[in-house]
Amino acid sequence: TSNWSNWSNGTVNGKNLEVKQLDVVGSWSDWEFQAMQRVGPKEFAVEVALSHPGGEFQIVRDRDWSRVFYPGVAGAVAGPDDEGHGVNWSLDGRAGDVFRIRIFCNGDGCGARAVQWQWLRSEVEEMETGQGWYDPLEPSWESALQRLEDLWSREKQSVEPSEDDYWQVIACCERGPPEANETAQLLRQEVKERRYEGVDRFFLTPRVYWNRDVRRMGCGASNALDWQGDNDLPMFESDGSAWLLPASDRVAMEIAQRQDELKEMGWKLITCSPSILGRLDDKVKLTELAEELGLSQHFPQRFLAAEEATYPCILKPGAGEFGSGVEIVHSPQEVRRISGEVLSSRWLLQEMVTGCYEYST
Repeated sequence: TSNWSNWSNGTVNGKNLEVKQLDVVGSWSDWEFQAMQRVGPKEFAVEVALSHPGGEFQIVRDRDWSRVFYPGVAGAVAGPDDEGHGVNWSLDGRAGDVFRIRIFCNGDGCGARAVQWQWLRSEVEEMETGQGWYDPLEPSWESALQRLEDLWSREKQSVEPSEDDYWQVIACCERGPPEANETAQLLRQEVKERRYEGVDRFFLTPRVYWNRDVRRMGCGASNALDWQGDNDLPMFESDGSAWLLPASDRVAMEIAQRQDELKEMGWKLITCSPSILGRLDDKVKLTELAEELGLSQHFPQRFLAAEEATYPCILKPGAGEFGSGVEIVHSPQEVRRISGEVLSSRWLLQEMVTGCYEYST
């Protein structure tokens, strides 16, 4: 099978720049860069093998997380920009499937473009239909644990293993060696944490692989809803106490802009005006807001010029989330190489705070 998406004409930040490199980043490789090879004047391609079912991916230009291609509306392709977090194409494959992904573009990276993927082969034998979690002829606790992980990996964790699935895997692990028994104890703890008798109350959207973790909060929270902020508002069935919570900056802004409509539907929200959210969403503007309010002492120190910084320090783009584009820099030359000759409002240079815990500001 294959799938096509078409781009409309456009430019990158008003400039027609030649594409130096394109990489696929996908769920099968934990979103690491996987270089595509130029196979024609306007074509790049790469073969990928799925380590688990699904196969979510995007395409990154020049290894720059602010230049990402991702699915747009009505089958179009959006980007390159940094607005597509959590918006991915899906190969809909099974573990062991091998696909060829191709991208077509003009030499300058603009104009009419397309993405295609095609299933090539499977590199694993099909599992016997009806085989359970535990095979007495081949008692492998690792394979049972892997099947549990495969269930969680489907459709960004929107397919959940049942508690019975967990207990079957726990039983397999308890028959295994000491390290398997340690895993069994961890799974028992997970079962205990994720138990919740009521209806779901907290809906995080879009799906960003948080479902397994938020389920462990044991309060009826989930990350299975995949509303991207499109025209069709998310529906729900509850007793009127359902909260819609953003799992991305983009959806946070959509909720703020459409809060009246969502409240009318019965959703409970934690939001504010779009203008305020716009300042909170931009790291540079957020730092400036903290300074205006006399709260800058709670933030890492900001350096307004590369020459004033104490190195090593952190350089991060004003827009972006989940650490995309964040760099540890060791000299003014490195700062200029990444951000340009002068630090603009698009970049934030801060002291590097080390420690065993990570805090978000």
